[in-house]
Amino acid sequence: MTAGTRCAITGACPRRILVAALGILAQPLAAQALVDQAGGDQAGDIIVTAQKRPERLLDVPAAITVTSGAAMEGADLSDAKAAIRFTPGFSGFADNNFVDGITIRGIASNDYGIGGDPSIGVFRDGIHQGRTGTAITTAYDIERIEALRGPQLFLFGRNAISGALAIVTVAPDPDASSGYAMGRFGTRDRVEVQGAYNAALGDGWALRVAADRETEDGSTDNVAFPAAAPLGGRDVAAVRASLLHRGETTTVRLTGEYEDREIGGTPHRARAGDAEVLDLLRILAADLTIGGGRRDVDSDVPRLTDHSRVGSLTLRIDRQAGGWTLTSLTGVRAHHYRYVEDYDGTPLTIDTYRARQHGSYASQEFTATSDPARALRWNLGVSGYRERVKGRFTNAIAEPIVCLAYGYPDCDSFTADFYGSAYTPSSDGTLVDINRARGANRGVSAYGAIDWSATATLTIGAGARWTHDRKRFDLDVPPVASSLGNVFLSTYFTDGYVRAARSWDGLSPRLYARWQPNRAWTVYASATKGTKAGGFGTFSLIGPAPLDDHGLVPAGTRPDDYGEESIRSVELGVKGRLPAGLGTAAITGFHYVYKDLQANIFDPDLRSTQVVNIGRVRGTGVEAEAALTLGAHIDLTIEGAWVHTRKTGDRDCDASDCGGLGNPTLSGGAILRVHAPAGAGEIYAQGEASYAGRARRSFDDRGFGRVPPCGRGDARAGYAADAGWRIEGYVRNVTNAVCYAGADNGGGTSPATLWGPILARTAGLTVSQRF
Repeated sequence: MTAGTRCAITGACPRRILVAALGILAQPLAAQALVDQAGGDQAGDIIVTAQKRPERLLDVPAAITVTSGAAMEGADLSDAKAAIRFTPGFSGFADNNFVDGITIRGIASNDYGIGGDPSIGVFRDGIHQGRTGTAITTAYDIERIEALRGPQLFLFGRNAISGALAIVTVAPDPDASSGYAMGRFGTRDRVEVQGAYNAALGDGWALRVAADRETEDGSTDNVAFPAAAPLGGRDVAAVRASLLHRGETTTVRLTGEYEDREIGGTPHRARAGDAEVLDLLRILAADLTIGGGRRDVDSDVPRLTDHSRVGSLTLRIDRQAGGWTLTSLTGVRAHHYRYVEDYDGTPLTIDTYRARQHGSYASQEFTATSDPARALRWNLGVSGYRERVKGRFTNAIAEPIVCLAYGYPDCDSFTADFYGSAYTPSSDGTLVDINRARGANRGVSAYGAIDWSATATLTIGAGARWTHDRKRFDLDVPPVASSLGNVFLSTYFTDGYVRAARSWDGLSPRLYARWQPNRAWTVYASATKGTKAGGFGTFSLIGPAPLDDHGLVPAGTRPDDYGEESIRSVELGVKGRLPAGLGTAAITGFHYVYKDLQANIFDPDLRSTQVVNIGRVRGTGVEAEAALTLGAHIDLTIEGAWVHTRKTGDRDCDASDCGGLGNPTLSGGAILRVHAPAGAGEIYAQGEASYAGRARRSFDDRGFGRVPPCGRGDARAGYAADAGWRIEGYVRNVTNAVCYAGADNGGGTSPATLWGPILARTAGLTVSQRF
């Protein structure tokens, strides 16, 4: 591990990197499990709908990794974010409800407010899932997850400029009744009960009901509150019901879902090496230390919160008419979200962040798809959406630390200089900055795609989507209750909401060529241009003059907006079936230029979060994956990626390389499964391992913004009976590795932190029955 880490960071062993990136190929998570469900014209074919029509994965001219629902269950992956560990080109896995940290080939949006949109599109049964607090839900009774890398706006549309996660749930089956039940139990009081039942009702009708209930204690102790429950636990309840009718030409499916998902918040641990900040704080707290071990925290907040409640209805109607498939897709969603985080990770009240958010989302899409068997194939579609979202964001800091930030040893001298009056402490001794935000967004889009089989082996295709987004954003910064006034994160206040509105139009075209010398192999090249609408900073205003007078903002002040982003990307890929039944493999190379990438930056001088342009980004990489059958009893899936990104023109940086994005240069994963017949069933053992190299997780670099390399492994062994029952023992995080999801630089009075440690080793038992 140590030698490999040095190799990944220093580049001292290019041969190893080349082997990992080009020679290690993977179709993650035993994709063969999907074959029996999806069908195909040959054993091993996987059917996907990434291009709005069913087709073989081998035929799609795009970089796609498919994870079947059976593989998700088999590797104990709790949601779509968990599959990131085994998806090449993806990084930024964290066990929370945020989507802003997910990077695809380095591209991400770190805007945790509500004024912008994520760069990754998350879709569930075709419906866009939205933003942090609503996009991430539990994976149960899932048919498959299609992870698409690179810009996908020409077909998927909203917020897929970096890529997309398309989640497909299991549909009701009118032909047979069936179901399953599963229980998973383990240390730290882990209990998960999951199941589904499909009732064939006759005359083409079917009803499917699925549910999941999970609880687990965390493994991060807060040494400041020894009696408090460990942080990082999980408490999830989810239910889904789907009603389907399949007629001769029309299929109708109505799905309702609800989930109450609480996953324990994100623990931050202050870094003892940040002497600049910690020495400043010791002026007030001379005995300040950061107690506990690497996985522990020493925080003034005893209980963190990351709690979402999401409900949705989806109606899909497919009708066959004259060789075309006409589809109507309607979705409505509503969510409530609460979040509490101790951003500074110390026993002092410095940066305690709280958020309350709720909103609704409605969308409608109509598509027409031609007969896929024809030489000339079409997709046409129009869609629209409407979103309403509100949020209340607060940040609490002890008043003496505010005065210290201004260079005063006490608040009496601070208020005497600032206001010419005596200092009156607030009732609880804290200053709480408040931002109230609300957004009203709507948009329409139209797209089309065409494939032409020019010869028996060559196909040429093109597609484009035009989008129009209109966003209205209101922001209210009320006066703080503290006697210090608005002097810290918000050095001003408003008299109620101030408003701004903007529209953005974008065109996202794509061209590709696909050569298939036979049914087993595909070679393709594609070029894509994508745009993403701009937005508004949730934590900053802009006025006719600088807003630093610690008073009421002048007339004409409005929310700070930022412009659209754009990408130009080229991709070359090869995918196919290996000879002698060895399995499947795929390799993809890409290069992109990303302009006007926007990010939330904490400015320690202004003590506020700003939306800034971090410069032009160039990214180059290679991704590879394979699913291998190594004899009758051994299956190996393995994947790897090498991704290099660099910025230019980043704020005051005029160098040729101003640093990279939040992706590890080298990452990979593998699953090895050994199985053999035993009685009326099969005995098996499986190991899963993943690695992500050192990665930047903060754009405002003080030297602490990189997360250390992470390698972790899981293991399981069990017996699967032909009668449908299974029993398995498992160990997660076998080596009890301490890995972090991210790192923040801090600055000013907030020290640098490492955050999001993975759960400690867990051992347990899984039992299941299919019927």
